[in-house]
Amino acid sequence: ALQDPWTTAHVTIGDAFAHRTGLPRAAGDLLEDIGYDRSYVLGHLRYEPLNPFRVSYGYSNYGLTLGAEAVAKAAGTDWATLSQQQLYGPLGMTSTSSRYSDYLARSDRATIHAFVDGKFQALFQRDADAQSPAGGVSSNVVDMAKWMALVLGHGTVNGTELIKADALLPATTPQVVNGPPSSADVRAGTYGFGFNVGIQPGGRTTLSHSGGFSSGTGTNIMMIPSADVGIVVLTNGAQVGAAETISSEFADLVQFGHTTRDWWPFINKAIAPTLGP
Repeated sequence: ALQDPWTTAHVTIGDAFAHRTGLPRAAGDLLEDIGYDRSYVLGHLRYEPLNPFRVSYGYSNYGLTLGAEAVAKAAGTDWATLSQQQLYGPLGMTSTSSRYSDYLARSDRATIHAFVDGKFQALFQRDADAQSPAGGVSSNVVDMAKWMALVLGHGTVNGTELIKADALLPATTPQVVNGPPSSADVRAGTYGFGFNVGIQPGGRTTLSHSGGFSSGTGTNIMMIPSADVGIVVLTNGAQVGAAETISSEFADLVQFGHTTRDWWPFINKAIAPTLGP
């Protein structure tokens, strides 16, 4: 339930995955930070004041988790099992899991590094099971490439249809404005169901997303559907913009044959507020 009964009665899974339920940015994160589990956090989202429904964008790990939990409940299972059955297994993603215990059980795994006092340091563990649908997946680039092939193939990979193209389309097309333009000559940023949907200077659409924890991970994916190409960058260092810089330079090289700007200072400045106290 959300604070407003009418919104509670009308909210959809799509609303949750597009972060347009009205929940404020990062709703529920602080409860997880002090140790509460998924059930407790989701049960207390009803106390969050809401922004206008479906016209407000507020990135919320627990808002998305709310939608994912609804899917798992309808399927009669839990999210980690459902994602394995419906996605990781069929795609042959043998090094991917939505359970933190599976990550810990792997003999070959990366240790996360926070960025403290100007250097990366292995200081913390990060069990993200409470918000697993949004940020609790462990994987590697080989498996993530298989997932990107599925998305770029409009739900079909190696000749096998895993998702109907018309069912996948809302995820990869704009559903809400997540970056209103600052002036009439600036493009708006938009969001699908779990994807940033952008337009490049050359006119091509890109699908992208970052993931990161200040305790020590920084990741990014970038796909250019019209070029049938994508890149995944996974790092075990806190999100300082390194992954996004690599993806942005790659996208430039694919489209223009050269980099269009010095991406690192631009992206690092944009991400800097997330590294504050």
